[in-house]
Amino acid sequence: MATGTLALAGDLVFRLVSVTARIQVHGAEHVEQARGSFPGLIFSLWHGRLLLGALAHRGRGTAIMISRHGDGEIIARIVTRHGYRAVRGSTTRGGGSAFRDMVRLAGDGVTEFAFTPDGPRGPRHVAQPGVVQLAA
Repeated sequence: MATGTLALAGDLVFRLVSVTARIQVHGAEHVEQARGSFPGLIFSLWHGRLLLGALAHRGRGTAIMISRHGDGEIIARIVTRHGYRAVRGSTTRGGGSAFRDMVRLAGDGVTEFAFTPDGPRGPRHVAQPGVVQLAA
């Protein structure tokens, strides 16, 4: 199936879940307080938690690091339709250039970033150093 067709199907699933899911964000007041107190935020979500995290924070122009793999292209097309900025790269492909792109976006005024710190190949739920490096 073509990437565009898969992205369209994924977008429809994203929209369906967004209108049928009930998302409760515990501690949302802390995120709002941080938005007013810090120059930028970095969100970190495990790979298995991407969809609901994306639903909870859409429409804010958050820059998300997404793999350059074919699956990443589908995800990038979906999230850009919902107000995110896709920055392509991962620990295994193009991570350095994606990291520089995120630093450049921060300099251009983007204030929210998101990563999956366990990387596309894992190990699952073991954070890689990229999130801490960008925060520095």
